[in-house]
Amino acid sequence: MPKISIIIPIYKSEKFLKKCVDSILSQTFKNIEILLIDDGSPDLSGEICDQYASEYSQVKAFHISNSGVSAARNFGISKSSGEYLCFIDSDDYVEDEYLECFGLNVYLDLDLYMQGYRILGLNREEEKKFPQNAVYYNQKEPYIYSEMNFIMASPCFKLYRRSVVEENHILFDESISLGEDHLFSLNYYCYVTSVYVSTGCFYNYVYHGGEQHLTNRYVPLENILYYSDQIEFFRNKIFANLGIINTSFLIPWKKAFVLIVLDSLVRVLESKWSWGDKRMEYKKYIAYLNSDKELFEVRIENNSTKILLLILNSKLFHSFTFVYTYIYIRKKIVLLIKKIIFQYGKSSVR
Repeated sequence: MPKISIIIPIYKSEKFLKKCVDSILSQTFKNIEILLIDDGSPDLSGEICDQYASEYSQVKAFHISNSGVSAARNFGISKSSGEYLCFIDSDDYVEDEYLECFGLNVYLDLDLYMQGYRILGLNREEEKKFPQNAVYYNQKEPYIYSEMNFIMASPCFKLYRRSVVEENHILFDESISLGEDHLFSLNYYCYVTSVYVSTGCFYNYVYHGGEQHLTNRYVPLENILYYSDQIEFFRNKIFANLGIINTSFLIPWKKAFVLIVLDSLVRVLESKWSWGDKRMEYKKYIAYLNSDKELFEVRIENNSTKILLLILNSKLFHSFTFVYTYIYIRKKIVLLIKKIIFQYGKSSVR
């Protein structure tokens, strides 16, 4: 029976960590090791990790200086010993049959195993799942479906063959804090020739509160552009491998990408930066939206979004000529963007 290494990056997770780890210890699939990577948490997360490691032989606790989630995951990869890697976020949890559902004991020796996930929070429950159980060899169907439903955007709800990761030096990009999960999945998929997809939906992706923002932080436009360029690079390799020509299935992702740009723009408008710095940064974002016509013209089925894009691109708002007009419009724009982001919800970035 293949062994699964479950890697959990941990930072300030004392409220959720026990539920996460307990859900893994309850798995019906038993050949596992659980790697708890404490990324310099200032709370009690590290102590909780040590407690589990002392009580359960399959649990190992590691403590590293705070370096970010990508560094923690990469460290976990370096310490893993299983044939397959599985990533779980410390504030999420899984159902008892989560690992069993991947079919690792039935469909042997494949490069990638995937299933869906359940979104909990935002006053709703939503599932993203595959329509049927199936094995694919060098076929485009599982890739297209996983991109359309944002399953590809996360390293979770998947099993990765560790030898593929190591032989091709696939790691999480520690230089960025936007889209590194998506880039890892796409980079890995460049080397995939066999995939099993399950109709299972046993990963619970939990939204714990706070603002309904996509990133919950300001992301410099340069980072957004880097993310976009890297995604295009990996996707082009996958398209070539699988013979994909029609890319209309990426429209949902392009809509979500527009929201990422707008979400970061909110941070600019709400910041305590000087008037001049805000104006300079704002103009950079609008110049980018205008330069990428395909992105700007993506049809979003939301009247608020259409109105917002027209306002943001208007000469009046772009000029910042009238201070009071700017202050009034800024408040309206911030509220409008937040409304749009809430309507699309967390599923648009996973």
